[in-house]
Amino acid sequence: MAGRWADPVLMAKRSEQRISDAALQGSTSIQVDRLESMPLFLVGAERSGTTLLRLLLNQHPLLAWLGEFEFAVDHLSESGAWPPREEYVARLRQDRVFNHWGFAVSGAAEPPDIAHACLLQWHRRHGGSMVGATIHRHLHRIPLVWPKARYIHIVRDPRDVASSMVAMGWDGNVFTAIDRWIEVEESWARLRDRISPDDWIETRFEALIRSPSLEIAKLCRFMGIPFDAAMTAPCEGSTYSAPDASLTNQWRQRLSPSQLRWIESKAAEMMVDRGYEPSNGHWKPLGPIESRLLRIASRVGKTSAARRTLGTRLWLAAVVSKRTSLEGWSNSVRRRIHEITEQNLR
Repeated sequence: MAGRWADPVLMAKRSEQRISDAALQGSTSIQVDRLESMPLFLVGAERSGTTLLRLLLNQHPLLAWLGEFEFAVDHLSESGAWPPREEYVARLRQDRVFNHWGFAVSGAAEPPDIAHACLLQWHRRHGGSMVGATIHRHLHRIPLVWPKARYIHIVRDPRDVASSMVAMGWDGNVFTAIDRWIEVEESWARLRDRISPDDWIETRFEALIRSPSLEIAKLCRFMGIPFDAAMTAPCEGSTYSAPDASLTNQWRQRLSPSQLRWIESKAAEMMVDRGYEPSNGHWKPLGPIESRLLRIASRVGKTSAARRTLGTRLWLAAVVSKRTSLEGWSNSVRRRIHEITEQNLR
């Protein structure tokens, strides 16, 4: 593995010589030794510290790291089949993140080449010798598109993850929020079993927060690049501050015994496997009635959070727009929602 990543600067220069402007915009078939054919992926559940780590990685002059690249795998089937090109492009045109990053699609590029071209565009836009991207779901699908990729997996105490998801309004309670963490970690386990141990490394959010220099240096060795002290704090102007140890184990103050029971009755075994000790090792699974009531309460809580965030009028417009054929109005509503979503991300 060392030889493959021994000289990333030379690798980038050779790749750039073969990459045409047509390939950047999406040609029918990109017949090149792609720089992005061996990308790095930062993977983990949302609210696990992926944004903070991405910002730290982006401080290195050799790295160009793209955030939220889920659209590259969201529309790919479990067997590796893509939707028809027109359908795929239409979905991308409505995707908040695709539009946020300002990617272009032109020519007759097929879906796999469009996904590759996005990384090429990002690299050309931001420079660096190595390109990376963050993906939060369907992790096991990534090798279907990039079989030579390498991975940085970040994991965080699921009690803090679930609590943070509820605070963001993405779930109405931690009983349903923990399902997101479980799903992503199961997807990571499937991916990890399919790739070489030399092609992935894991870091824990808590270790990154407490000893950023040590963890970042470890990741740099894995990537084959020199450590840069600038990587211990996000760039100036970011809404994120330098790693703060007070961000760990917040669940101890935030979660009640009942909430801990809801989480740990589902995730205790997986928590232990990832080095997190349950607060109680004897929780029994919740019964079907209690589980159903909690799911209903979560839907109500999530709806209330959406109405607070969007305002009642826009929230109602969003509900109605999903049931109407007025495409222009629906697109306008979607754009307004995307704008508010961008403002509330942190």
